[in-house]
Amino acid sequence: MSEPQSPVLTVTELAREAGVSGSNIRQLLAKGILLGHKLGDSIWVIPREEAERYLASRKGRRRASFYNRREV
Repeated sequence: MSEPQSPVLTVTELAREAGVSGSNIRQLLAKGILLGHKLGDSIWVIPREEAERYLASRKGRRRASFYNRREV
């Protein structure tokens, strides 16, 4: 039996799933592009539905700095 999913994701969890940095996710949250809630002064949580929407919008994208390097 699989473990039930949490209703929220942390910045680190979403960043790992999306293949981006945590600072990228925090910037999207600060700009209001990605919706989340701040717990205390520095901990963000993102509702699972919002995280899934964001991941769907990134489908097919890859981290540019890693995948677009030129072979020398």
